Amino acid sequence: MMPLAKTRSIPRLLLLPCLLLCLSSFARLRIAGPLCITPGTEYFYSLSGKTGKLNVCLNGGNFTGTAETCLKDPGAGFSIVWQDGAEKTAIKVSTTEGDTIFYIHRNAELTGGTMTGARKSQMFDMNKTAFSIGCTPAGGGPCNARYSYQWQSSDNCVVWTDVKGASEENLKVSSPPAQTTFYRRQVFEKVSNTIVYSDVATVFIIPVGIISVDVVIAR
Repeated sequence: MMPLAKTRSIPRLLLLPCLLLCLSSFARLRIAGPLCITPGTEYFYSLSGKTGKLNVCLNGGNFTGTAETCLKDPGAGFSIVWQDGAEKTAIKVSTTEGDTIFYIHRNAELTGGTMTGARKSQMFDMNKTAFSIGCTPAGGGPCNARYSYQWQSSDNCVVWTDVKGASEENLKVSSPPAQTTFYRRQVFEKVSNTIVYSDVATVFIIPVGIISVDVVIAR
């Protein structure tokens, strides 16, 4: 089923399939439109099978071109611009048979994840052949977001280079670096073509004679 969303400039995320909203309280009433939205974008919801009087009220949005949040007898459908900041985003439908409400999922900001660990500093024995740096999964972004990871390293926290073969959620380092090195995880979100980054882990090389590596999360 093709999406029933309209916008003046259609972003890629609107090309995702929408869901058919069947209001079980009213057997003949059907609303078709997206259940996952991006604030500030215009979306269209079509109506079919309605009988009698029908009112539609919004929480977290306005009907397109107005400041109104309630609409009487919307005909074949209505357009909504959903807003940021509302605690809940929802459409309430009222008919002579009763009321029903369904909630809309509002996209969260795309985040690159944060470094993890019981402490913000971890010690690694230089005699070991490998160590790892953990990072929480990426989150947010558009509807049905798809993430890919690429770890990067730097010796000055300015110029970054991809770590070969390091495309997993967590970083595995085969051997300690020869000098103090910074690590971060790049996140590419495939639906919106957006890139964000995690925070930075710094691997400090301990002076000769002390066989450990100290990983500190930079803030």
